[in-house]
Amino acid sequence: MRLTRLIVIACVLAALIAPAQVIAQTSGSYYGTISGTVYSQAFRVSGATVTLWTTTADLVQNQQVDTARTTDSNGEFSFDYVAFKADQQFQYLVRVQKGSDTAYALVYSLPAQGGNDIYVAPLSLDLSTPSGTSEVTATVWSTAGQTTAHTNIAVVPGVAMTLYKYDPASGNKTLYIGNRVTNGDGQVIYSNVPYGMYVVRAEKSGQYGEQTFPAYQQSTSTSVSTNLPIPSPTPTPKPTATPGPSASATPGFEAVAVLVALLGAALYLRKA
Repeated sequence: MRLTRLIVIACVLAALIAPAQVIAQTSGSYYGTISGTVYSQAFRVSGATVTLWTTTADLVQNQQVDTARTTDSNGEFSFDYVAFKADQQFQYLVRVQKGSDTAYALVYSLPAQGGNDIYVAPLSLDLSTPSGTSEVTATVWSTAGQTTAHTNIAVVPGVAMTLYKYDPASGNKTLYIGNRVTNGDGQVIYSNVPYGMYVVRAEKSGQYGEQTFPAYQQSTSTSVSTNLPIPSPTPTPKPTATPGPSASATPGFEAVAVLVALLGAALYLRKA
């Protein structure tokens, strides 16, 4: 009887806990820490005021949440235990101010696999750089012939690159910038890209790769992995040797000395 009663209690608790977990997750109770570092050019800024805001559908700051923070001696700040919804990448905006200088960045988040924790990308804000747009560096890598992780990987120059604006809700892509080609470092740099979600496409010789990425702060980097052949290094041309003067050309010092010696010997014998 006692065992049966324990089993019934366990079943009741399981029935209560399971719906509670579903309600917690569907109601948006994912939690994460928003953290970052504030710079002015290469120097960390202490004593800057940091505020956290919700954003509208157009990624514009809406309402301030939580109390303001002040960057510490290392220029760092954090907002702990922030609630996130599961289906939105950009839900908050961080604004930093010191004196007349202001910078802001979007908070990029992705739900973790399982549990109520969420991945929040660390932020880097520069008070000396305009906000609202990002300088995006896209690098194309080749994994052709790769047998294990991080082997036989090289950048690929000369790849046609296309940048698309991406809507996660609908999955639609809209052409934003085309007709770019990777440089010798396998990179294309896009300037003044408005904050938001994007897809970059790398294509060459009928092969292509795509990567979805967020532009959420003043500087963004992304990589595209492809199966394009790893380019062979161009051999450095060897200098062609220029032949020097031959022995039959203009006589050198040694030849003249021998000739003078022979003439002197001939005159000496003649006088003798």
